[in-house]
Amino acid sequence: MRLLCKVDSGKRWLIAASVCTALLAACSGGPSQKEMSLLDEQMKAAESAESTVAARKAEKARLESQVAKKKAAKSDLETKKAETLRNLSDMSAE
Repeated sequence: MRLLCKVDSGKRWLIAASVCTALLAACSGGPSQKEMSLLDEQMKAAESAESTVAARKAEKARLESQVAKKKAAKSDLETKKAETLRNLSDMSAE
């Protein structure tokens, strides 16, 4: 620390830049072939999972549409049944 206090600001900057450059050079070996292949496998797995999710969402939407149509048809049939029962009770009252 005393050494840095005796050095002027221009030299301190140069020393700091040199230290940072040395640290970056030591860490910049880049990814290995094994790391790249693992990353590639993970990317493929993620893409596969995303496509599966998209297919499941489409299937869910299709099934929900079918359920809505069947509920509407059921409601119509229940209305017709109620009308028929009302008509039958009117006929038997006559």
